[in-house]
Amino acid sequence: MISVMLAEDVERFVRYYEGDLGRRVLEAEAGLVNMYIDEGDLVLDLGCGIGVFEWKVKGRVVGLDLSKHALGKAAEKNRVEEGKRDFVLADGEAMCFRSGVFDAVFSVTAVEFVDEPFRAIREAARISKSNGKIIVLALNPDSEYFKSKVARGKTYFERMKHKPGEIREILARFYDILEEKLVLEVRSGSVSAEGSRQHSTIHLIYGVKKERGTMSTRHSWGCEEGF
Repeated sequence: MISVMLAEDVERFVRYYEGDLGRRVLEAEAGLVNMYIDEGDLVLDLGCGIGVFEWKVKGRVVGLDLSKHALGKAAEKNRVEEGKRDFVLADGEAMCFRSGVFDAVFSVTAVEFVDEPFRAIREAARISKSNGKIIVLALNPDSEYFKSKVARGKTYFERMKHKPGEIREILARFYDILEEKLVLEVRSGSVSAEGSRQHSTIHLIYGVKKERGTMSTRHSWGCEEGF
């Protein structure tokens, strides 16, 4: 299931991304994703939450999440932002898309929170074209930023279920891992793209789909909303 967002999480995310620090983090994270995306790509945002990346990432971006509350906020943005985006209410572990549709899939601080990341990543590979790309930005639990958030309590960081190393192992079953690095230092209100293990908040993993028949078969759309 691609969403563990509670109602209070949704409102907290809205406030965060409306603030100065949140806007700068969003620009930096979107910039990292855009390093691997081409303008003509059809792209899936896996676990899109409130839909902040859909207007920042290149290509034609489709957001998928299982939280009606979060997608409600995305729909509000759709009414005021220039250029309508597509959002789908669906389970990331059993997606309703046809096989081999997307040029790229990205996920920002999402797959490390789900119960069964293997299923979500297997589905991401299934719906991707041959040589489809995946970009995962997972939280770095070794960073001072992460530790400080957990120490304060009452944060979604505490619900992280899988470390980046676990996510990488699963990704490697379906994708050739081409790049892996620690990025995005958030420190004392400043944001920079690069950083140390101690201060980098994000563990970035980029891969390309392997050429082998390991994907499940699910061929019809079946989505209530789509493109």
